[in-house]
Amino acid sequence: MQELESSLKGLMELRDTLTIRASISGKVVDVTRNLHPGRWINEELRLGAIISPQSAELSGIIQANDYSRIELNQNAVFLPNEAEIDKVNATISEIEDTNVDNISDLYLTSLYGGDVAVRKGRDGKLIPEEASYRVKFHVNADNYPVNKVIVGHVFISAKQQSLIVYIYDNVISVLIRESGF
Repeated sequence: MQELESSLKGLMELRDTLTIRASISGKVVDVTRNLHPGRWINEELRLGAIISPQSAELSGIIQANDYSRIELNQNAVFLPNEAEIDKVNATISEIEDTNVDNISDLYLTSLYGGDVAVRKGRDGKLIPEEASYRVKFHVNADNYPVNKVIVGHVFISAKQQSLIVYIYDNVISVLIRESGF
């Protein structure tokens, strides 16, 4: 009897190590198409996305030449690409201060119909062609009806910038990019 209990305990521990758990509760969407029973997966494979309709979150990529024009708590408006979904007001909640070295959100990239120009690295990761930064937004709406990942554009009420500063920022961005920094 102890042998069976020990075997059962070992199988349950194995099951627990093979079970995938998310750190948040929500609904699984955008599941990878070629998943099937018996397929081996690794840590790199994106299985899908988890969304929570109670706490919609916006995130996007901004180019380096616009980085200095935005700041926390600035107002923004998200316009979905799908006409039947309403626009939503948001505010900037986080601006990452390090350049994005790869983009895991495929729908944002040029290879998958998005606006961020990327190239595939040797390891298959999608690397932005230009210096880019991730920006996160707080949705200013209670219970924004989200049941899937929604792609669109965020328009930010950014600070005005003179033409000379714009040209300077672009030249510096090109020099940094070409120098391999």
